Amino acid sequence: MRCEYNCYVREHGAAARKGRKMNPSVFRIKLDLHGRMPGAVLRISEGDTARRLVCELCEDGRAYVFSDETYVIFEAIKPDGSTVAGDAVVIGASRIEYGIPSAAVSTRGTVSCCFKLYGADGLILTTPTFNIIVTEEVYDTDYPEGTDSFKALDGLITHTLDVIEKASTSASAADASASAAEASAAAAQDSASEAAASAATAASNAAGATAAAQGYADAAASSAQNAASKLNACNTAVTEAKKYAMGQVQTISGATPALFCAEGIRYVCSDRVTTLTVYSLSDCSIEFVTGSTVSVTLPSGCRFATAEPIYKPGYAYVLYFEPFTAAGQSFYKASFECLGAIA
Repeated sequence: MRCEYNCYVREHGAAARKGRKMNPSVFRIKLDLHGRMPGAVLRISEGDTARRLVCELCEDGRAYVFSDETYVIFEAIKPDGSTVAGDAVVIGASRIEYGIPSAAVSTRGTVSCCFKLYGADGLILTTPTFNIIVTEEVYDTDYPEGTDSFKALDGLITHTLDVIEKASTSASAADASASAAEASAAAAQDSASEAAASAATAASNAAGATAAAQGYADAAASSAQNAASKLNACNTAVTEAKKYAMGQVQTISGATPALFCAEGIRYVCSDRVTTLTVYSLSDCSIEFVTGSTVSVTLPSGCRFATAEPIYKPGYAYVLYFEPFTAAGQSFYKASFECLGAIA
């Protein structure tokens, strides 16, 4: 029955090993190579496999320092007289680590143990002995399968395996979620970087477009100013040309002249004018100085190119007339020039 029970436990133990590993229990002992410390005694339950031993070596209380290429062997004599040996590992400057095998604790009683150090020069150094007391398992392996104790143990093992399986599943799901979250974060970072680069490019393009638009606006304003200057110069030239074109001068006297204008005549009023009446027009000009009051009457077929002038008393004016046709209608286009105040 013991064999059947142990097989049952091994089966369930193998299933449990598919989950997370169990941390071993570590014994820490100190051995003096001069034997000045009492031997250590370790108590281990029969059949335990999760036991490790870390041994620190010293000489008269001072740490023993391993030389290079020191080789260490664990040796043990079991209560039945059989022996167990295995390779130990040197860690640090003066410590030995060894995983106690199940074979060393398979027999109840006192197991006498030691470490042997082998140097590259062939020298051998043996530590003082220490004992492992292998105690009996607390359960009775001869329980029949139908007993309450066996059923309770079977239920406990089944429950434990279920908990381990659920924990493993949860851990796997958590790892998957963490990986997905990490991937999402990386994708978000990439998107943010691309958006920032696009925004920077758009801002740069906008700044360039704004600068170009400002340049075009400045050029347009400059062109408009030049055009206005040229237009003023042209109007001045036209006015001067009209003055010289009106080669024949006719002087008009009196404060209230009334004119029937003839083509190519430059009419000059010799007296200050208070009332000027023009009955008919031609390609001509009229020069006059206003009196204290003034009234100017022109034919209905006359249109000023700009607003009709407001005549001020004591100012000299020149009115220009020329025939003009637009939209199938003929009329006289009028313009004027104010020569300033006359004393």
